[in-house]
Order: sequence, then C-alpha cells, then structure tokens
Amino acid sequence: MRFLSLDKLINVQEGYRKRFKIDVIDLILSKENHEIVAFGAVCPHQEQSLEEGQIEDGIIFCPR
Repeated sequence: MRFLSLDKLINVQEGYRKRFKIDVIDLILSKENHEIVAFGAVCPHQEQSLEEGQIEDGIIFCPR
C-alpha cells in the first residue's frame, strides 16, 4: 500500500469531484455530505464514467 497526495485539502470543498489516473488505476475523489471519498471512476456494469454520477446516501449512481 502507498499513500499519494491528490490535491490540497483546502481545495476539496463540498461538492468537489475530480478524476485522477494513477498508474493503471482510474479514480474519482469527491466530497459529499462533509465526507471525502475515493472510488473507481468507471461503472462496472455500464463501463461509463462515474464523474457525472449522482451520490445519494453514500451510493454513487451511474449517470446513464
């Protein structure tokens, strides 16, 4: 396991969502409801980007 700095904490405000590619891992860093989370950037069912997906109660929904 390794730790990487993706952005400065001051930049990660409510509603923040940004896509990052680290080696072969494609992920999204997001702040919703005062929680900062990272998740895979592609829906495993539809293979669509989750960058525009809606987050409700900690669940991301594919925008498709």
